Amino acid sequence: MDLKKVIREINDFPIPGISFKDITTLLQDGKAFKYSIDAIIEDLKDKNVDVIVGPEARGFLMGTPVAYGLGIGFVPVRKPGKLPSEVESYDYGLEYGKDTLDYSLLNHKYKILHYVDTNGCHECQLKFYEWQRLQKQIDSLQTDIAIVYVVFAKHYHPVEVSQQLNRFGTPIIYDSLGIMDKQNNLSFNPRYKTFLLDSMNHVIGIGNPVTNKQVWEWYKIKIGDIRKKETITQ
Repeated sequence: MDLKKVIREINDFPIPGISFKDITTLLQDGKAFKYSIDAIIEDLKDKNVDVIVGPEARGFLMGTPVAYGLGIGFVPVRKPGKLPSEVESYDYGLEYGKDTLDYSLLNHKYKILHYVDTNGCHECQLKFYEWQRLQKQIDSLQTDIAIVYVVFAKHYHPVEVSQQLNRFGTPIIYDSLGIMDKQNNLSFNPRYKTFLLDSMNHVIGIGNPVTNKQVWEWYKIKIGDIRKKETITQ
């Protein structure tokens, strides 16, 4: 059975450039759901598995029937703040992020989405110190603007080290497969890999406000004009 045919793909979710795999369509198809669980059980039955561990939430849905089929226990891994007792926590990578299952960044009124290809000099491309300074300027504006920092990296460790050294507090979304670049045909020129997004995540400006102060001033004017129009409409 070709399971790809029963898994819905949603493009540009949860961030532009990501093709999200929605398994709810798989779960609704009884035959396909049974086939997928049976296939996982068949693959694991000779591997001396002690316990199945599943992260919230899709891991719960797929992991518990697999554990049941193997006759072993299931350990649910919860999101932060969901358990009342003392816990151990770990960061882990996703195809579109490392930090976590929290995409509240996309709910902000405006977003500055910055895409970095770390091939070559990491420090030269990342510019964490400069982006941290921009974040402080944004905070002083009292305007709902978030920095969405997306990194294409084959190896996360050098990026994480640089992030810690520069005390860069903005969450980093890792695009380890370069999907955002491929699906959006981004320019080779790094100056055109930074975008100003509106509340609907539509691109309303292009340019890097860190390397070009004029771009930052233009972004502020653009946001100000939109806010004025919204005030008049109200």
